Amino acid sequence: MNRCISSALWLGFSVSFLTGSLASAVQEVATSRSSDGSVEVTSDPYLEKWREPLQLTLPAPTRSVLLAGNIQPAQWLQENGLYDARLLQQGRQTLVQFGMSAEQWADQQSNLCQQNGVMSCDAGACQAIQMQAEVVNARSSEAIKARIIKTPPSVESVPDVGSDSGICRTGLVLDLANSESGAGINLNLDFSQQNLSNVDSTAKETSTDLYGQAEPTYAAADFLLDIQPNFADGATLSAGSLPADTSDYTLLAGEGCSAVEVPLSSVAPAYVPRLVVALVNGNAAALGAGYGMVLLSENKLPSTGETLAVYTSVSQTLEQVLPLLRLDNNFLTVDRENIYSTTAVTTNRYSDPFATLNYGPKHSGARALHKSSDGEGQTIAVIDTGIALDHPDLAGRVEYKDLTGKGWDADAHGTAVAGIIAAAADNALGSYGVAPKAKILGLKACQPKTPGGLSARCWTSTLVQALDVAIARDAEIINMSLAGPPNSVLARYVALAVKQNRLVIAGAGNGGMHALPAFPAALPGVLAVTAIDSRNLRFKDANQGDYIDVAAPGVDIVTISPDGSYPSSSGTSWAAAHVSGVAALLKPLMPLSSAADIAHVLRSSGRDLGRPGKDPLFGHGLLDVCAAATAVTAEAVTCEQAEVHYVQR
Repeated sequence: MNRCISSALWLGFSVSFLTGSLASAVQEVATSRSSDGSVEVTSDPYLEKWREPLQLTLPAPTRSVLLAGNIQPAQWLQENGLYDARLLQQGRQTLVQFGMSAEQWADQQSNLCQQNGVMSCDAGACQAIQMQAEVVNARSSEAIKARIIKTPPSVESVPDVGSDSGICRTGLVLDLANSESGAGINLNLDFSQQNLSNVDSTAKETSTDLYGQAEPTYAAADFLLDIQPNFADGATLSAGSLPADTSDYTLLAGEGCSAVEVPLSSVAPAYVPRLVVALVNGNAAALGAGYGMVLLSENKLPSTGETLAVYTSVSQTLEQVLPLLRLDNNFLTVDRENIYSTTAVTTNRYSDPFATLNYGPKHSGARALHKSSDGEGQTIAVIDTGIALDHPDLAGRVEYKDLTGKGWDADAHGTAVAGIIAAAADNALGSYGVAPKAKILGLKACQPKTPGGLSARCWTSTLVQALDVAIARDAEIINMSLAGPPNSVLARYVALAVKQNRLVIAGAGNGGMHALPAFPAALPGVLAVTAIDSRNLRFKDANQGDYIDVAAPGVDIVTISPDGSYPSSSGTSWAAAHVSGVAALLKPLMPLSSAADIAHVLRSSGRDLGRPGKDPLFGHGLLDVCAAATAVTAEAVTCEQAEVHYVQR
């Protein structure tokens, strides 16, 4: 028998509503207790999406159009109402790929294909890796097989857990009558069980978590989904017994050109099993003992005077103990120890040698503002991994504090974020930052998953402590280039920062079009940033949603690294860092303005991209820093027009 089937977990039920710990975890975010015992209700429409089943829509068939070298692809897309496409450079020509149903293609094919500059059209060409798959009847009640895989990159090679021909990457395939139009699939994930014994047998202990416990690394895992048809030619699915830490896995659905890959942590919260994070009023150890919990750590938070406690629940599951704690007035706010992930992936000129490749500050208009403002006197709190303190582009301008207990390190992600914000200009080294004279308050709340890697884990408790330090140090701009699930304890301290007139900026997430809203970006008052490239095309892995505020350069970004190189990489992490640098440029020009005022100016002055008006892909559009500065300072600022250099890809 194929091992992809023999190692699978059988689930003999199907439900049309969200069940188990996922629903209870999200429910907690909606309420918290203030110090006087009253209950504060947090209203955030994006929480509702985490309570509902995930809606996966299989993409429409891929259509391809080859454009001549004299055609500007981005302009062509906009003129034809195609706002989300993939561009592949073929010499001087550009291959444009986009999804379109059979009905739409029949209606628009003639107009698209007969335009001047269109070299060829293909109704179904597609460049995609085909996956092994089983075709089943969506209208039967048979169980079907799906696949979660270890998310690359990893220091461990992924073993062959399938056939002899290679890794078994079996995806969910639905035989739907109207699959051309993209029928919907309801995917319900039930996380009430944490039995990993049947998951891939090649598990290895490769690292330890925040509290020194061994973290198993799974190369791949099978699970079965029970399928029931629904009235909309879709299917309602449910699954269970998946890893608590979903941040290392990708969910595969569909095959070939219709394949959907979604980071598992973008559709289900990643957390540390049995850990409880709480703000307590009283003796933390004694209070926890009353509920069969052992106190692991206790920290007084200077910004509020509250006590942050982390417990392990020994005698009860989280589903049992959390509702009880929520009713106890001695626990102001209670939630899981959720896991968050950094959001970057490895992909008039100053004298800096890589300045011409650094299109971001020029593309957003930040470079044109440097004559009037360069970030001097501004401090940005960077809640991230460690930062290379002795890097020549940052030396002498980084104050730092470790909140993980693992020690300060010169890590890749935090260093890159700090460099995008504030790398020195005109020093004949590397490139330069958006606000090249700003200072950085580096707060290490995240730990790299692998040494030297961009991917890192952050935890609720470390993020809250970092926010507390940022507030206590009076940082007016707080950058959080990370994403994860909703959490009531984290939401409380983000809300405190916003209430105190601090601008909190976060990446929108790298989960793709099917991902649920990413937090803290989706919290009220946070400026949520998505990523675009030099041609104003959306980063292919960026989240979509109404919570997205603005778009900023975040694709093929050249920035600094601890080893002295200047690699190019992409992600909404970099876009958020870009906006944090922009905020540092605008703050001195708007000294009496609130954080909300700055956020409003950035939104209202954006250059509209995609569909007219605010949309789920680009928010209010691309930052236009010079226009924003001109709008708020009248004639006080003269924007220097800089030559724009585009990255050729």
